[in-house]
Amino acid sequence: MAKPLEEYRRKRDFGRTPEPAPEAPPAPDAGSRFVIQRHDARALHFDLRLEVDGVLASWAVPKGPPLHEGVKRLAVRTEDHPLEYLTFAGEIPAGQYGAGRMSVWDHGRYEPELIAEREWKVVLHGGRISGEYHLVRTSGRGGKDEWLMFRSSKGEPGPEDPAPRFRELRPMLASPEDKPFDDPDWDFEIKWDGYRALALVSQDGTELRSRTGRDLTGSYPTLADLRRGIFAQEAVLDGEVVVLDDEGRPSFQDLQAGRGGVTYVAFDVLYADGVWMLERPLAERREVLGTLLTPEGRPRLIVSEAVTGSGTSLFRAAAERGVEGIVAKRRSSAYQPGRRGPDWRKVKARQEIEAVIGGFTEGERSRRGAIAALLVGRPTDEGIVYCGRVGSGFTDASGRALRRRLDRMVTDRSPFTSVPPVRGTRWVRPDLAARVAFTEWTDDGIMRAPVFLGLAEEEPPERPHPVLDLSRSEIRVRDGGREIRLTNLDKPFWKAEGITKGDLLDHYARMAPVLVPHLAGRPEVLKRYPNGWDEPFFFQHQLPETAPRWLSRVELQKGDEEITYAVVNEALELLWVVNLGCIDLNPWHATAERPDQPEYVLFDLDPQEGVAYASVIEAALLLREELDAVGLRGYPKTSGSRGMHVLVPVLAGVTHETVRLFAQVVGERMRARRPDLVTVEVQIARRGRRVYVDANQNGYGKTIAGVYSVRPVPGASVSTPLRWEEVDEGLDPSRFTIAAVAARVADEGDLFAPVLEDRQDLAAAIARLGGAGVA
Repeated sequence: MAKPLEEYRRKRDFGRTPEPAPEAPPAPDAGSRFVIQRHDARALHFDLRLEVDGVLASWAVPKGPPLHEGVKRLAVRTEDHPLEYLTFAGEIPAGQYGAGRMSVWDHGRYEPELIAEREWKVVLHGGRISGEYHLVRTSGRGGKDEWLMFRSSKGEPGPEDPAPRFRELRPMLASPEDKPFDDPDWDFEIKWDGYRALALVSQDGTELRSRTGRDLTGSYPTLADLRRGIFAQEAVLDGEVVVLDDEGRPSFQDLQAGRGGVTYVAFDVLYADGVWMLERPLAERREVLGTLLTPEGRPRLIVSEAVTGSGTSLFRAAAERGVEGIVAKRRSSAYQPGRRGPDWRKVKARQEIEAVIGGFTEGERSRRGAIAALLVGRPTDEGIVYCGRVGSGFTDASGRALRRRLDRMVTDRSPFTSVPPVRGTRWVRPDLAARVAFTEWTDDGIMRAPVFLGLAEEEPPERPHPVLDLSRSEIRVRDGGREIRLTNLDKPFWKAEGITKGDLLDHYARMAPVLVPHLAGRPEVLKRYPNGWDEPFFFQHQLPETAPRWLSRVELQKGDEEITYAVVNEALELLWVVNLGCIDLNPWHATAERPDQPEYVLFDLDPQEGVAYASVIEAALLLREELDAVGLRGYPKTSGSRGMHVLVPVLAGVTHETVRLFAQVVGERMRARRPDLVTVEVQIARRGRRVYVDANQNGYGKTIAGVYSVRPVPGASVSTPLRWEEVDEGLDPSRFTIAAVAARVADEGDLFAPVLEDRQDLAAAIARLGGAGVA
């Protein structure tokens, strides 16, 4: 029989970890203390520990003990811990078991109602969590002792779910103030130049709502999960979505254009772990906010720092740095949703107007195709009165993007009450307004030194995709008259990482705008994992009979069979496929319209057992040289596992066999140059410790894990498009997690878009090879 705490001791080196070593053998007692620790390890989770028989019985709860009734959470039984762990908080160093920051989230005493082998019933009395909780053992698969934890309906009720109230909230607004002031009863902070948003951060992700209540969650996938940034299970924050430049200043133009990393700057907290705080004074809410945000949240989540009493000096510093201004807030004020009252005041550091765009002039030489200047005016009762020519404040990218937009609005008439004397003007319909900063008005009503700040749109542009409510285990998603039911959202698909089926569906919903174009029109082979990545799976070619009638499909010959394949042409169809348990997506290399003609050549670089990823990188760069030599451009992506894929899009008309033979010949040329690195041997035993160039992945009906596919591997890494300059010795495919890829797409868009457009002449490349070996 194992000694008490033997497993705890075996897993730890007490000379390197600050965790407590048991001082003496545990002795049974009648203790009934508990602690819940927030453990920011490889995967953020909470640890529940209950004192019993002189030790702490422990469970890791990936999404934390549920605060509300009706929510069931996975809890994995771990080794018993010593009683000294009741108060442990600290940083477990890298390389040690459970590396990461451990903090005490709640503690108290509990009443045991039932302690049995497969079920515990306890009543917790803590500072944050109270009530009767049940732990029920469900399975012991994969060496993990899995339980479910839920709040009982008995006893005192738990707090209400904050989501419904959150969705009805509107931000408190500030009134204009002419000049800065000093007052010890007021706090002063920077006025952030971005999009105002309320945020609900919970164990199911982050939901963002605009000033008018519009759901912004899909617009900012990099902010989809801010849990690591808050020391709470759930909180409602008020703040601003911004893009910060290298000096920490907000850049509204970059935010509006979708450039740069997005940050949520929080300046108020309205709710945390069951407690609404709108009636509390601002000073108290700011104090809570200061303790709520964690270092791990940066740079996606930061606090807007405030100074007390000194508004004049902060205003002066803001003006010198080119910041929009400051906001003054009375420290004793309650939060008044949707109201613009005297307790919050904004002071602008520059004059600024929203001016109607009535025309533009074109840039010359290197700026041809961009904007040289905008002609703008002020709306009056008499019409739009010209007030200036705005020629600064544009970046090259923003000028070209605005030019493309204005080109669609060109008209032959000036919208101004009088035509300004500017040569070469192209008039546009007055449908857009610009935010313009300037120093002063001239006597004839023209702005002096105007600077373009961005388009004066009230809210960020929508980047539509289905937004899933992961707070429930089952939801319905509707689009027009069509509906699908997404089920078992709380089922663990990656148990160690705490990633559920709902999280998987949420990834694909967020990726739908960039992913669906790569699936559209292609037959889809269903690879189904009903119970998670490490459980048995099966392939399914035939579309299930349960498929909705509106789902796109195609009948194609495969061998001696005629098979009806699913085709994913839109987001709703994508979610239906993933809901079947499809972790990765496996579309054909050809479309259903031309199944005999591949859309690209696929080079699958497959490292054999024991081969380091550095060899895959070497092989990919060698392949690029071979493609360059025959005038072709390849587009790389991680496989999402150990390898790499390089796709060469081709003009229509080539056959699968031609594509396969071409890939084979290029692979043989690579082997001839680097026989120590590359192999094309079909027999696994003869490949050795080299990178296999698998040309046979090309063919009729063949598939490979598609771009943006989550892979059934530890960590749930994603098959991710790369720039060639990223294919170097520092490339680590495991870092492309669901969250990282969402951030990458938000910042850079679809790096694989050229695969859909850059069709190349394979026949010409074959001719450059001399046609050797290629039919």
